[in-house]
Amino acid sequence: MKSNLLMKQFKLNVQLVESVDEESRCKGNEWMNSFEESALTTCYNILNSSVDDIVKTHSVKAIRNKICFIFEALFKRVDVWEGSLSQILDDIFMIDGQPSEYTSQYDGSLYPQKVATIFLKQFLCDRQSFKGSENTKLERKISRNLPFLNKLISKLIKNFQTDPFLDEIIEMYRLKTRAFPSQNILECSNFLMIRDILKNTCPKEWSRAYRCVKAIKTCVKQFEVLSLFSQLSFGNQIEPVYTIFATLVQEIRKFVPDSIDHHNEKLFGMNNSGLCTLRVLWQGLEE
Repeated sequence: MKSNLLMKQFKLNVQLVESVDEESRCKGNEWMNSFEESALTTCYNILNSSVDDIVKTHSVKAIRNKICFIFEALFKRVDVWEGSLSQILDDIFMIDGQPSEYTSQYDGSLYPQKVATIFLKQFLCDRQSFKGSENTKLERKISRNLPFLNKLISKLIKNFQTDPFLDEIIEMYRLKTRAFPSQNILECSNFLMIRDILKNTCPKEWSRAYRCVKAIKTCVKQFEVLSLFSQLSFGNQIEPVYTIFATLVQEIRKFVPDSIDHHNEKLFGMNNSGLCTLRVLWQGLEE
């Protein structure tokens, strides 16, 4: 009964939004905005509850879709880029990623970190859509704040170790690395944290494994590009780098049999691609 009433209200307000009367359109838009906020609030409450991971994952998707919609609207309004997006980035750079002593993963104080993760992920994914000077200004802002951003990502990974939201953070880190690569693998603590997550991931957790391998492949690919242009120098650090790559090869290989047994072509393909990328850079170190 309640569902039918909601559907009728939605239909009525769609008609108001499409109305030629300005006052009716305003009323319809106001109801729609309230409806969207209510839906998002429900999703956030789900994220901070003790429901199962599948339900949480779908709530993350719903929130992400809303953020994507906002981005699409922003991209169509060039005049708000410099103000709105820049201000949002400033707000993100002010987030303290360190939870208090009494904060749990279900605490509402982690909301800003989840929203910041989703925003940054979409921002980095769509950065090619920016135009001219706006793109330059926003990228410079991120470049200036890279040390903080790297620390924030590190704290986010620690805060959400047992949360399905960790997949979103890993993907955001991958996009960040693709756009702003680190030049020293041994100083890239987040890369090593992703490696450790992969190490502790069960072969049957193919979704988490896929995210990790994809992020690792992107990182290593960036190291390869930097080394080709002589921007990456290992100096006397060859031995520890060898150790890291050797460990990665073993960790990635353990997922191959399970991906074959379950006909998981997506994970199998990423495993092989990741191994090939590692071997190419490994050979480059030997030369």
